[in-house]
Amino acid sequence: MEETKPEDLAVYQNYLAFIGEHPELGWKQVKLHSTERCNGCGLCAQVCPGNCIEIQDGRAVHTDDNCQVCLACIHHCPQNAVRLSVPEVNPNARYIHPQISIREIIQANQKTV
Repeated sequence: MEETKPEDLAVYQNYLAFIGEHPELGWKQVKLHSTERCNGCGLCAQVCPGNCIEIQDGRAVHTDDNCQVCLACIHHCPQNAVRLSVPEVNPNARYIHPQISIREIIQANQKTV
């Protein structure tokens, strides 16, 4: 897994600044979807604090309802199958906090492990 590059962080910071200036757009403009790489393992659904992901017909389906755009589904997908609908500078960059386990995230979401 690749490390997040400074230019990727800059893109995200620019996005946050833009949303701060245009709150009417909110986070709903960011769409998430699963690609053909999705194997339906359900880890994305388990780490989603907004319960926005369901597994349907063996594939993750994201709804906008309650999405917090935390990107946990993207960062924790073992298949790198969850993507943003907006262009990503480095679509293979993912971040996993070294001191927070997937188990802790799932438990914090009050889901089973």
